[in-house]
Amino acid sequence: MAKEKLIQTSHTCKEVLIQKNNHPEEVVKDILAEETPVAIIYNGVSHVVMMVSPCDLEDFARGFSITEGIIESLSEIYSIEVIKKDNGIEINVEISTEKFTRLKEIRRNLTGRTGCGLCGA
Repeated sequence: MAKEKLIQTSHTCKEVLIQKNNHPEEVVKDILAEETPVAIIYNGVSHVVMMVSPCDLEDFARGFSITEGIIESLSEIYSIEVIKKDNGIEINVEISTEKFTRLKEIRRNLTGRTGCGLCGA
């Protein structure tokens, strides 16, 4: 399966037409924030799926990693790769062996506080 790099844009909202149920002849324009499922994968092992706006995803991965205590310093992240898939986005994060070993011990005790997509919490 070929990987396709995600080209990020600043467009995280789109204009939509909404037809009101009680007035089918009336159509209004509205702005809808875009969200997409994003899987964060550490050292090849899927950790969490979150619903997020698809921009600044490398920063999102860094912030999530620090906030959730997966790493203590950005220097513990060796690489971040953002990949667009048919059903969402993957963020592959390579972290230090020490932090990955610790992560495997606490894996799936995570509760997504906001924007939780398919994490099961």
